[in-house]
Amino acid sequence: SLHYVLPRTSLSPMLRAATLSAQQVAYAYAAWKFAFHFVSRGSDEYRNIAAALRRTNPETLNSLTKLRMALKTHAFTEGSILNVIFRSPQAVRILYNDFAHRFMPAEMASKLATEGSWSRAPTPEDITGLLQPFCLSEVETATFQAFLSFNQSITKTNFYKPGKTALAFRLDPHFLPSNEYPDRPRCVYFIIGSEFRAFHVSFHAVARGVVRLVTSTNAQEYAHNLVSCFDECYYHAAAQHKKNKDIAEGGAYASILVHVARNDKSKVAFQKFIDSLLDLIIPCDSIVEVAPLSPPAMSAAASAAAAAGSAAAAAGGGGAAPAAAAGANASSTPVSTTTPEMLFFGPDDTTASLMDWASQHARLRSYAPWRSLTTGRSPAEGGIPHDKFGMTHFSLRAFIDGIQRRYNLTPNQCTKTQIGGPASSLGSYEIRNGPEKLIAIIDDSGVVYDPDGINQAELSRLALSQEHDLKKFDVSKLTKKGFLVLADGTGPPQTLPDGTVVKDRKQFCQEFIMNPSLSSDFLVICDGRPATINGQNVADFCQHVAIASGAKRKADSHRSLRFRYIIEGNNVYFTQDARLCLESAGAQVFKDCSTNKGGVTASSLEVLVALAMTEEQYNEHMIVRDPKNPPPFYKAFVAEMQQRIRTNAQLEFNCLWEESKRATPLSVASDRLGIKVAELAYAIEVSSMHSNPIIWRKVMEEALPKTLQSAIGFDSVLRNLPAAYARALFASHLASKFVYECGLHTSEFAFFDFISRTSAAGTNSSSSN
Repeated sequence: SLHYVLPRTSLSPMLRAATLSAQQVAYAYAAWKFAFHFVSRGSDEYRNIAAALRRTNPETLNSLTKLRMALKTHAFTEGSILNVIFRSPQAVRILYNDFAHRFMPAEMASKLATEGSWSRAPTPEDITGLLQPFCLSEVETATFQAFLSFNQSITKTNFYKPGKTALAFRLDPHFLPSNEYPDRPRCVYFIIGSEFRAFHVSFHAVARGVVRLVTSTNAQEYAHNLVSCFDECYYHAAAQHKKNKDIAEGGAYASILVHVARNDKSKVAFQKFIDSLLDLIIPCDSIVEVAPLSPPAMSAAASAAAAAGSAAAAAGGGGAAPAAAAGANASSTPVSTTTPEMLFFGPDDTTASLMDWASQHARLRSYAPWRSLTTGRSPAEGGIPHDKFGMTHFSLRAFIDGIQRRYNLTPNQCTKTQIGGPASSLGSYEIRNGPEKLIAIIDDSGVVYDPDGINQAELSRLALSQEHDLKKFDVSKLTKKGFLVLADGTGPPQTLPDGTVVKDRKQFCQEFIMNPSLSSDFLVICDGRPATINGQNVADFCQHVAIASGAKRKADSHRSLRFRYIIEGNNVYFTQDARLCLESAGAQVFKDCSTNKGGVTASSLEVLVALAMTEEQYNEHMIVRDPKNPPPFYKAFVAEMQQRIRTNAQLEFNCLWEESKRATPLSVASDRLGIKVAELAYAIEVSSMHSNPIIWRKVMEEALPKTLQSAIGFDSVLRNLPAAYARALFASHLASKFVYECGLHTSEFAFFDFISRTSAAGTNSSSSN
């Protein structure tokens, strides 16, 4: 199946020349890609400087990070690593031999031994000694160090499974330096096919997150996406984990990068990604699971290569062989995972149409919880469309309403700028339901601006129409001060009402968010690219406010701010250093992991109902055969879902508001809240607290939707839920309830008192029943 998985690659000449076998070529290809992403993750010197700048000068840190990324791109290109492979095929054979002894199924290995083509398992000393002659430069040493790290990080792979469609590796994350990736994930999945490469990062044994397809319009964009694809995946997953504080699932994220020459195969790439992940999730005799080895010590030469970060390292001589970890053979013993991973996937705009296929494919693969594998399915498959029911919007509005309530603001007298227009599901819902005076909309199709307020009826018409981008906006509905500039507009320069001449329409639209004349009470982010506002441009974004490292926070500084209240409904539109700069200037910034958690709550409840119901019950209560007349349970469940989103968002807003009184930046408080809930939930999950029947029942009665309990019964729900999922739900609900009620600064005694009150409430409830 390896010929199908990787029919033609840059390493194929080594197969045709019989320099390497098919299995060795496939291994080298996977290790090559891993090495590109992780071979040069920075020296100790960089980490020390970065740690110091993170505390004192985040703007300079942003510049340092960009410089380091540029140096990394030029120091260890895919081409330079490929040259090392071609120069040292014997080293590849040595490393493949180590890989094969860890992951080749016993039956296959026994057959090779009978044929006399199976050598003994290499010891750590063997590997180090055998690689020594091939480490003639720092770049070669660093490359083989990365290959060895790849071997030692893998805990499971479908490499030897017949019928695979792509290569899949489950990696222990010890290869990720904590300075760059401070939140340690549970595992990283690395998937490679002929059309794509993909990463899936998860932070819990029970995890859910978005799957995104990333395509590129040209080679330059692809090169950028290639360098950044893992980092974006990791940071999205980390943000998701902080966001998932109210639900059973931990955070996860998957990014599928399609090769620039294979954009027409995006759907195939997604299908292979799902199929390959299922290979590692579904038990299989041909897949060996092992414990990860201890992280290998970086050799002096490899450290020097990482520090040098230049092609000149390749010309140096006398590199040292990478050091292998001790106990390689002992760690190759298959191990059982005490908590099997349960992974669930949700859509974004690039994968929304593929969710039905994924769950049906899991069914064909005999994956037991196939119906819960994906959320965002069509109603005919039991899905609950978030855009139709405004799930994310309910949490977003809870923060806008909370601000207006705390400051006694009249909604229709507040002005608002919105990123993401009628073509965005969140933007569309906010357009139709937000009562503020909307003065500007910025999205991919263009910019519409009217300081007197954009015509609400025209915007609502667009939001509800089939062709709902700004191209269809009726400019006759604008006042004399308003204008519409389309990003793909052609023709002569466009003159705006204030006399500004727009020559490059696309550039104008991309930069309009930075326009000093654009100012409103609220800025609501419903769409947009990650890190649009960052440490380098945040000072200009603030307009006239000087960003100082000290606490220069005058009472009248609000008058200079372009936006007083910023609600980040789309993920990571701001970098953290930008948020902190804005808050130090007087803005109130409510972070994405707090404001847009409505979507994840809805998705989690989709998973829950799919796990809790039998197939017969699900078909009766959740399958929508007539869109105009859904089942009564379906309608009631959606209504309860919306109310739960509102309630949880209001609880979080109140908690953050109280924390801000301690002079804690809201964006910091948001992170602390997510971390505290996650840490407490983990402690509860691994404790014996769930064995107390009174507390267990009391918490689960609160955690499980009332609609679901009424339909099939509390005991039936618990019988059907997988034990790992039920414990995760118990832990997350108890942890979030405690933190919302008692705040971030609480003692162990406060938690003991909280549990005592919960137990007493449960006892009273049982007595009354």
